[in-house]
Amino acid sequence: KARAVVELVATRRRLDPEARIGVVVRRNRTVAELLAALRSRGIPASGSGGGSLRDAAAVNAVLEFLRFCDQPDHTIAAFHVARSPLGPVIGLEWPGTAVHRAEVAAVWRQRLVVHGYASVLEELGTAVDADCSTGDRRRWRRLLDEADRLDRLGWMRPLAFVEAAEAVRIGEGSAAAVVVLNIHQAKGLEFDAVICPDLEHDLKPR
Repeated sequence: KARAVVELVATRRRLDPEARIGVVVRRNRTVAELLAALRSRGIPASGSGGGSLRDAAAVNAVLEFLRFCDQPDHTIAAFHVARSPLGPVIGLEWPGTAVHRAEVAAVWRQRLVVHGYASVLEELGTAVDADCSTGDRRRWRRLLDEADRLDRLGWMRPLAFVEAAEAVRIGEGSAAAVVVLNIHQAKGLEFDAVICPDLEHDLKPR
């Protein structure tokens, strides 16, 4: 099946190199198999709907920073922040003392209150190398968009912001010419061509 799908996609791309093609399947396992087959042929393809913002190291670093701001006694978060490029930037030393951690967290909580999440995170973006890869850049921009949206809703605790950011999912390579996804992820999306390799199976009612 995978080989047939690859040939169909390759043929469609030869006819219209600019076409956006959706390959819609029933199971996530099939998504992974087809992605591997397409990429092995040199066809740029992506999955859709499952990525976490935390998959970017820059995002992960600032979310741990925000967790620390909310809970300065959270020693695991404090350790990761202090040992990351953010440590020197925010003035956090490790191991330091509980008083030191509380003072640093208080300073940055106040900055978040005054300036908002989007402004503070954008300021920290250079320190965490937010532009290190295409995937990281996409996740970083999505985090800033979410920060801007949440800022407009009014103040929230840093931990609430972390939870909101962790709930955001981002499709891998959403601009790819070929997207492989399951039926549920395909709802509401549009493509120039759609390939449905699972139509030979009976759909059993539940």
